[in-house]
Amino acid sequence: MRILIVGGGVAGLTLTALLKQRGLEPMVLERAANFDHAGYMMSLYPIGNRVLHGLNIFDKFTKISKTQNYYNVCSGRGKRINRYHLSDFLEKEFGSTQMLLRSDLLKLLKNTAKPKHLLMNTGIKSLRQKKDEVEVILSNGKEHSFDLVVGADGMHSQVRDFIFRKDEGVHHLDTGWGGWLWFCEDRKYPHNEITEFWGNGFCLGVYPIKGKLGIIVAMPNHKACLDGAHKGRRQMLKKICEGIGDALPHNVISAIPEDHEEMFYWRLQDVRCKEWSKGRVVLLGDAATGFLPTAGIGASMAMESAAVLNDELSRVDARYVETALKFYTQRRKARVEKAQTCSRLMARQMFVNSALRSSLRNFILKSYSLERLSKDLTKLFDQPI
Repeated sequence: MRILIVGGGVAGLTLTALLKQRGLEPMVLERAANFDHAGYMMSLYPIGNRVLHGLNIFDKFTKISKTQNYYNVCSGRGKRINRYHLSDFLEKEFGSTQMLLRSDLLKLLKNTAKPKHLLMNTGIKSLRQKKDEVEVILSNGKEHSFDLVVGADGMHSQVRDFIFRKDEGVHHLDTGWGGWLWFCEDRKYPHNEITEFWGNGFCLGVYPIKGKLGIIVAMPNHKACLDGAHKGRRQMLKKICEGIGDALPHNVISAIPEDHEEMFYWRLQDVRCKEWSKGRVVLLGDAATGFLPTAGIGASMAMESAAVLNDELSRVDARYVETALKFYTQRRKARVEKAQTCSRLMARQMFVNSALRSSLRNFILKSYSLERLSKDLTKLFDQPI
């Protein structure tokens, strides 16, 4: 089967590795020049980890990631509201929750898949469906024909724009918030727990990864010093960190980049598509249903979807690709949208810009169990795919 995968992210490379297990060699396109840019931190729940078991790389994965045993929720002033034991909740029955750099996971998947036809810095110029194949012109001008095209090219999918009219059945959610991200060294900080500070008008998270801590401060976009040379950005972030006090690792403030230095800003948006496929073209991962990072489940959902798509493709030959895509969508869409809804609900709780509402929220959280905090999300762990 001739397969084109557009997008060398988590979804695209997972599918590539799974297809490789069955002896298939898809062509993979990636718009970026390399994988070094993809350096924000991410979590993988057991539902994502089990795909790595299937690829026989789970042990390698644990060597580049950190197991998370605890999840702490604190106020914007550094006072702990609740402490959740992830091991009691998940690990006994399903497996561990791991945190790592996205770029490290991509490199692991790439080294596993070893794609023979990986084209970096390449997209598609046009896509035309015929009865039995899809004709594609790449951005380098070369023409190819495929039995299947998989759009795994993220939230702003180019493939999606080709197969659907602008915004046809595509719903975008913009929270109006975004987050500045940086890293710091701190060997004394317990690297088996995640800590988030839910304040009024901001949310700060400390996420341990191999060798360092990832820090993200989310806030309304209009407060984020996005104009010009980001004048006042460091002072604004420093003020938020100082308000939290000694509950933060000591190196967090000193590691904040200066205003003129490069710093990643994550606009907190998501997307949901009414349809996932058209003819012999299908959407995968964020291209079909993109996630806010608030519940940390987007990557796990993308890997699950890649596994299901591979499973359905294994049951057909090139003549019946559209049947496989129909069954893939039927198996995945409702589950993925339920997880996305959980992320949106979590965002509503975290992104509060009112002193009264944030105080009331934090008071209620004192008596919330982890199951109650994310009750719909936890049901997904106990369901087959």
